[in-house]
Amino acid sequence: MIGLYLIFSFLAAVAVAGLCYLSIRNYRVYKTNLQVEAELNKIINSTLETIQKNKDNLTENTKEEDLDVFTSPDMMSAIITVIVNKLGTLRLSMQDFIIAGDEVVSVYVDTETQEIILSLNHNLNSNDLLVGFKAPPDNTFH
Repeated sequence: MIGLYLIFSFLAAVAVAGLCYLSIRNYRVYKTNLQVEAELNKIINSTLETIQKNKDNLTENTKEEDLDVFTSPDMMSAIITVIVNKLGTLRLSMQDFIIAGDEVVSVYVDTETQEIILSLNHNLNSNDLLVGFKAPPDNTFH
């Protein structure tokens, strides 16, 4: 009978030792999680401060009409510069400016090739001869 008590006592001691080990390991993981939480809170707070500063600067320095990039003179200048660089010197006469009153340029963005497509064809699709042009998805500006 004493042997049975000794076996159960030994098993109980092993169980208590195992539980102590697991509790110490769990406490170390808890402390690590607290350190990670503190670091993440610092990062999140600094990010929120940066976002708020940028938002304040944006609202201070921009007007409502400046938010539309396609009406910006800088954008128009950049597009004209790219066209002249690609095609070379262009000579425009008065006849070049005679365009039907309702004719406008459509702007397509090919997100796959990262290209801007300027066209007088307002119904471009994948059957047209534009390399890499896919049918415009919902997120394509045109």
